[in-house]
Amino acid sequence: MVNFANLGSLFGLDAATFFILLTLYYVVVYIYRNKLDTQIMWLIIVTPLIALGLSGAFSSTELDLTPQDSVPGEPKAWQEEYEFNARAELVNYELDVANTNYYNYEDPIITAVANKIVSESDSPREALKRAILFTKDNIQYVKEDDEACTQGSAPEILKKGTGQCDTMSIVNIAILRKMGIAARPVGGCAAPNPTCKLQALVQSVGVVEAPKIEQIDLDQDIFSRGANSGLHAWTTAWLPDEGWVTIESTLGTIASTKCYYYHVEVFPENSEKEKICNTDNRKYAEACYYLNLREMSEQGLGLVTEVDPQ
Repeated sequence: MVNFANLGSLFGLDAATFFILLTLYYVVVYIYRNKLDTQIMWLIIVTPLIALGLSGAFSSTELDLTPQDSVPGEPKAWQEEYEFNARAELVNYELDVANTNYYNYEDPIITAVANKIVSESDSPREALKRAILFTKDNIQYVKEDDEACTQGSAPEILKKGTGQCDTMSIVNIAILRKMGIAARPVGGCAAPNPTCKLQALVQSVGVVEAPKIEQIDLDQDIFSRGANSGLHAWTTAWLPDEGWVTIESTLGTIASTKCYYYHVEVFPENSEKEKICNTDNRKYAEACYYLNLREMSEQGLGLVTEVDPQ
C-alpha cells in the first residue's frame, strides 16, 4: 500500500493534497489520451509510478536487526550539529534525552533500531521520520488495558509488537532519545477539525489512514488515553529551524495540526508515567468529549500550536 502521508511530505504536502494532485494528473492524462502517441502516453503513466517506487513509497521500514546493528559508529555530523543547537536552544535538553527504566533505550533492541536509522539518515528530520515510521510499521495498533502502558517499557512493547497511542509513543521517544533527538510524551485530546473536508473525504474512503480516535467513555473515574482515544497520547520532538513538532504515533507521521485539534493537557515529566497513560481529570475528559476547547484550555494548557513544552 502506498503511504501517501509520508510520500506527500517529501514535497511539503499533506496526504490529502498529494493524493488529489496525483489523481488530477491521471485525470488529465485520461482526457488527452486520444491526442497522445501511445508510447508517450504510457511513458507519462508509468514515470510517476517508477518515481514512487524509487522514493520508497512502497517499501517497508521493518529492519533486520542483526548483531552488528547494535554496534554504534562515530556520531554523524548531523548528530553533533543537532546536539550543539539543542543545548543552545533547550533549557531541559538533558531531561529530554534522558534514559529511564521506562524508555530503557540501552536495551539491545532499541539500540539496534536507533543505530540502524542513524546510519541511513542524513539529517535529524530524516532520522525522526524513519524512527516514527518504523514504530508504526512494527507495532500493530490494538486496544489494550492500562497495564500495557503503566507496566510496560519501550523494549518490551517493541518485542511484543502490539500497542496503542500511548505505548507507541513510548517506543518513539526511546528511539529518538537514543539518537540524541529531544523528545517528550504529551497527554491531551485529539479530534478532527471539521473545516478539513478534503482530508476527511480521502480518509473516509480509506485512501489515507486517520489517527486512531474513538469515543470517550465518561462512566469511569480514571480515563485511559489509549482505550479512550479522544483522550490521546502522542510525542513531541524538537527539530532545528522547526521547533517542537507533533508526532502522531498511530500513523507514523508528523501530525496534521491544521486538520486535527491536538490539545495539550499535560507534558508529563520523566517520572510521571501514569500521566502518559491516563488522566483523572473528569472536567478535561468531558471537555474533550464535547470538544469544548475553552474548557479544555481552562483544565489543561492549550493547543500544540499555542504552548511550548519548555
